[in-house]
Amino acid sequence: LSYSPLLAPLLVFVLVRSLRRVRRDERDLFLAAFSWPVLLFLLTAMVRLKDAEQHWTMMGVMPAAILLGRYLDATWTRAKVVRGMAVAGVAVSAAALGLGILHAHTTALLRLFPKGYDPRADMINELVGWDQVRASVGQVANGTRGSVVLASNHYSMCGRLFFEMGDEPTVYCPTARRSAYDFFGRHDPPAKATVIAVTTDIHPELPEGLRDRTCSVADTVDVERGGRQVARYLVQSCPPVPDHAEERASRD
Repeated sequence: LSYSPLLAPLLVFVLVRSLRRVRRDERDLFLAAFSWPVLLFLLTAMVRLKDAEQHWTMMGVMPAAILLGRYLDATWTRAKVVRGMAVAGVAVSAAALGLGILHAHTTALLRLFPKGYDPRADMINELVGWDQVRASVGQVANGTRGSVVLASNHYSMCGRLFFEMGDEPTVYCPTARRSAYDFFGRHDPPAKATVIAVTTDIHPELPEGLRDRTCSVADTVDVERGGRQVARYLVQSCPPVPDHAEERASRD
C-alpha cells in the first residue's frame, strides 16, 4: 500500500483471482507459483523478525503486476471501475514522482513550505550535501594515525558512505539490525582500527557495534537548502577498543 494505495487493491484482487484459475490456465499457474510462495514466506518473515522492512514483499508482488497487466488487457473495455482505478493509480504515482524529482533537484517547492516544516521528516534532505560530508570524512580520516575504517548507524547511511567514499577507507555497518553488510563480513569493525562514524540529527545514536568505544565529535557538517538548515551530520572519531589501545600506541 505504501507504494501505490490505488493499485495495491488491484494487485491483491488478481492474486486471489489467479488461485481460482490455476487449474484452467497455465499462465495463471505459472505466475501464481512465482508469487504466492514467495509472498507468504516474506510476509511470515516480516511478522516474526523485528528488523523487517516493508519493501521485502516486492519480489512476491512483481508477478502480480504481470497478472494485473493481463487482466486489464482482457477487461479494459468493459471494466470501468478497474480501468478508472488503474488510470488514477498511474496518474497519482506519476505526479508524486514528478514532484519528488522537482523537489530533489530544485528548491522551488521548499520555498513554498510553511515555517513549521520539519526537514528531518523530508527524505530528500538525506540525499543532499554529501559533497560537504565527503570532504569532512576524508579530512578526519587523513588526520588519523594508524588503521582507519568508516561506519554509520543505518543501512542506508552505510551504503551512501560506501558510494561517496568509494569504500576507501573500508566501510562497515555495525548496526543492531541485519543488513547486507552482515553477509559481506562487514558488520564488526576491526578492534585495532579507529572508526570514523557518521551520524545525523535524524539518527544521532552511535551504531550498536561501537558501544565499547569512546567516541568524540571530530567535525559537524550543516547542510542548507533554500536558506534553511535541512540536515546536520556528525563526524565522530572512535579510537580502538581499550584492550587494543595500548598495543596500537606502542606500535605508532
